[in-house]
Amino acid sequence: MSEKNMDCWEGCYDEKTQWAMKMQSKIIDDVEYNYCSKCNTAWPLDWDQYRRCPHEVKQRSLNQHFKHKEQNPELFED
Repeated sequence: MSEKNMDCWEGCYDEKTQWAMKMQSKIIDDVEYNYCSKCNTAWPLDWDQYRRCPHEVKQRSLNQHFKHKEQNPELFED
């Protein structure tokens, strides 16, 4: 698969890890597709689509927030 380990284009994510679901290679009628097992959707390898919700950006933001909160707890006291 030329686009190995691409994130799902529908924005699916794994609830356990909170990271975007990785698509798998799937052959359908002798044509290779990117397949997401969560939303059960397959796209041709040349499909050009922007993701609606970039979960990895959200995750980086949350990680940054928690790190900042841990380093500066006085700023987050009620």
